[in-house]
Amino acid sequence: MSAGPAGADLPGADHPTTAWPYAEVIVEVPNTASPASDSFGDAFTYSIPERLAGAVMPGHVVWVPFGRRRLQGVVVGLSMVSPVERTRDIASLVDDRAWLSPSGIALARWMSAHYLAPFHACLRVLMPPGALSRETRRYARTDAHPSFEQNAGGADALTSDERALLGRFGRTRSLAEDTLLRALGRRAGAARKAIDSLVARDLLRLEAETTGPRSGAKRELVIRRIVETAADEDDRLRTIRTSPRARALAFLRRPEVVVPGIDEVMDGARVSRAVLSALEEAGLITLTPPRRWIEADMGAEDAEAKAQDPLRRAPAQAALLRYVVAAGGPVEIDTVLAETGVGRTALSGLERRGLVRVVEMPGEVVLIPRGARARQAELEARGVAAHAEALAFLAASGDVASASELVRETAATRRTLTQLEEAGLVVSGERRVWRNPLDDPGNATPPAPRPELTEDQAAACERIEALLGNASYVATGEMPSMTFPARAPVCLVHGVTGSGKTELYLRSIEHVLFQGRQAIVLVPEIALTAQTIQRFAGRFPGRVGLWHSQMSEGERFDTWQRARDGVLDVIVGSRSAVFAPLPRLGLVVVDEEHADAYKQERTPRYHAREVAIRRATLSGAVVILGSATPAVTSFWNAKRGDWHLLELPRRIVVAKEADEAGARAGRLAAVDDGLPPVTIVDMRAELSAGNTSIFSRELRAALEAALEQGEQAILFLNRRGRATFVLCRTCGHVLKCPRCDVPLTDHGERSRGNQVLICHHCNHREAPPMMCPACGSTKIRYFGAGTEKVESELERILPAARVLRWDADTTARKGAHAAILARFAGGKADVLVGTQMITKGLDLPLVTLVGVVSADTALHFPDYRATERAFQTLGQVAGRAGRSERGGRAIFQTYQPDHPAVRFAARHDFAGFYAAEIAFRAAHRYPPWRRVVRLEHVSDGGDAAGKKAGDALKATLDAEIRRLGLPQTDVVGPAPAFFHRLRGQTRWQLVVFSPDPHTLLESITVPVGWRIDVDPTDLL
Repeated sequence: MSAGPAGADLPGADHPTTAWPYAEVIVEVPNTASPASDSFGDAFTYSIPERLAGAVMPGHVVWVPFGRRRLQGVVVGLSMVSPVERTRDIASLVDDRAWLSPSGIALARWMSAHYLAPFHACLRVLMPPGALSRETRRYARTDAHPSFEQNAGGADALTSDERALLGRFGRTRSLAEDTLLRALGRRAGAARKAIDSLVARDLLRLEAETTGPRSGAKRELVIRRIVETAADEDDRLRTIRTSPRARALAFLRRPEVVVPGIDEVMDGARVSRAVLSALEEAGLITLTPPRRWIEADMGAEDAEAKAQDPLRRAPAQAALLRYVVAAGGPVEIDTVLAETGVGRTALSGLERRGLVRVVEMPGEVVLIPRGARARQAELEARGVAAHAEALAFLAASGDVASASELVRETAATRRTLTQLEEAGLVVSGERRVWRNPLDDPGNATPPAPRPELTEDQAAACERIEALLGNASYVATGEMPSMTFPARAPVCLVHGVTGSGKTELYLRSIEHVLFQGRQAIVLVPEIALTAQTIQRFAGRFPGRVGLWHSQMSEGERFDTWQRARDGVLDVIVGSRSAVFAPLPRLGLVVVDEEHADAYKQERTPRYHAREVAIRRATLSGAVVILGSATPAVTSFWNAKRGDWHLLELPRRIVVAKEADEAGARAGRLAAVDDGLPPVTIVDMRAELSAGNTSIFSRELRAALEAALEQGEQAILFLNRRGRATFVLCRTCGHVLKCPRCDVPLTDHGERSRGNQVLICHHCNHREAPPMMCPACGSTKIRYFGAGTEKVESELERILPAARVLRWDADTTARKGAHAAILARFAGGKADVLVGTQMITKGLDLPLVTLVGVVSADTALHFPDYRATERAFQTLGQVAGRAGRSERGGRAIFQTYQPDHPAVRFAARHDFAGFYAAEIAFRAAHRYPPWRRVVRLEHVSDGGDAAGKKAGDALKATLDAEIRRLGLPQTDVVGPAPAFFHRLRGQTRWQLVVFSPDPHTLLESITVPVGWRIDVDPTDLL
């Protein structure tokens, strides 16, 4: 095993035709070594077989043999020599195209080193979601059953391990190898030995199967119409299905058939008289019965002469002859007999004398519907109306449509389409379907105009464009040869809420797109994605892709591929969108850069802001960080000159008479004092005055006034549920989660029958008790308040108010964020109650009031960033008010009105807060003065195991600090984590404070069972 060459100088990147004999492949396998040890780079050397010579390049995904399995791996380097004596061949390529670029591999290598994470885990985040496959080994029981002797004793007796493995099958035919290895607990070696023995005894048979990717290219069945003429279409439709009625109607529709006789139709259509009668009964034809006519071939004089002789003695015949001749043509016999009063004997006599001739007229058939109606009647009689409807839909769609569309929009079924193809009317095929949530009609965004920039915006835009430069890509779209700076230019845009930071981003992206380059825009919350995507998709129609965790894997896979192929130029999304494979990246925007949501809580525990800066460095791009309340460390970087600081100190508000319509039309007005005034309400005084409600008198009055004026309000409380804990008033017992040892939160209402206690960490649920489980008392009380309680109380005191709640409980379904925001922004609700997702970035001009129900919830966590986080939250939520000329205000309810975070946020005083906070950080040597790494031990062995592991690692770290002579390096702990027990496991932690923690951690082997979090956002 060996690490490949440096990612920045990957062999073959500049000479793709070089036939390198060896490849360094990263295979994702369990690694028992510490990720902070020298062996954390899990690259294995494989030979490149002759058939793949020149085809395998860095970034390719390949199938490789690994032990007794076949796994997929990523080629990260090529070499001319192998560090090991014997190598195995790469089996095959998964895709002819590389999935990762050289800069992507370099980024993963940097993440692995910086965040002390396995290389394969860092590569995985750059791969298309759910696209990897793996080969799973399975074992099936054979027909050879173990004999009694094998079970009971003797040389061939089964061991206890072998019997245990066979017992796992039961009635199951086969089991995965991993299942069998777990059957003997942690004794994987013994399990593997038992498996091999059972295979040798022919009691088990090895099978292998490839587990396909969870997502991939979506294809759909497409139908193309190939018939040319209407006549040909009808002829082919008649081959699908026939019936006597349809044959009769088809015969009557022939152009040469005008008014056929009944017998002619019966013979020509091969139908019976009963069929024609049925068609007549259905109102489709009229049947004329057979008739007889009489005519005479003589004039009047001849007729008179005949009447005198030889008809002198037959007056009836004479009268009949005179009548027929006078008629001048054939006369129906019944009419003649009725008019003359003669009988049929006289007619027979004239006929025998040859003086008249009787003509037989057969019955006739008249088709009632004509043209298209006649055709439709035939189609319905034939049972192919749905077939014809499908063909008509295809003709109207340019002769091509998807099968699903045909089935959805017409009466056709899949069987219908098969019959059309068998009849030679259509042909079927497949085409790639791009899954794009922006294609949904509900996400349609009209083009947005460009508003004029304010003076502050224009100055900031000019500085950003200077950093972006004027270089453009050549026509081929390939990246030009250039030397990138050692660190990407970073601009920190410190703009008050509503100062127009988004328009600054849009202008910068316009500049980048004009250069032929691409951009990524990161937002911290999915809630912001919907509103943000509307602005960006409206400005750059057809060029924007969406990326966030609530999209399906298929949607993200297609977005990944379209980005890699250069189809999309702008990707807007949450944290992981920073890895979108844009080949010509020129700009990365990180909006609300202070947000903790940019920190990944699973391995690799990266921070999207830092990854964005590193990626921009590798791509020659520029980074824009924006926030009204920047992170202290970010502002420190900008103030010391490492980053470019751009200030937007004034708000832009929408004209009062225009509101949102004015914003869309670009009619904006800048004002200097647009930040809403904030009132701090001391809830201690409210309690002393007898007000025990969760709403102060001032907040309630402000809500009533806003509703009377037709305005909107936002109420913020960063707690879900109705009550935050449940307590016994007799013995003080607090109901806690049995797996997490944290208080359970009350949800739902007893009156509605949906009350339940929920753990917000592991989702454990239980019914509320009638009695205390500790002492049996019935004095169970519910304390604290969450968003559900705020919602119900608001509905009680203001029954006319239309209330929406926006928290994790109401947004579990896909699209819920966008739906709630659309309802509120559309004026279909008066008050929005929510948690932290409503604090960032929302632009709602009708909101004139923001109420913070409790400003105390984040003030006293045992974390050095608690004050910073509280200030940012309060400042951000207050900024949602007063974003139009209607004005606005904010009300902070708190039991600690003198807390610095509350006071500075109420004055919108970031400069004052920063000065106090940076002094506090300097006094205690907190970041940015030193960096922080948290080492967390998670175990199901209880506190004793956690403390023992912590003491051992602490001793190792302290000894290494002394050996290396590391200055200003301290290790705090071991100590139980704030959330000490989660999901049944105990958590102990050590915290390293050091200017250079990597030097320390890379010099030791961190034992298995420890999680490493570099630059954590909290220490809880």
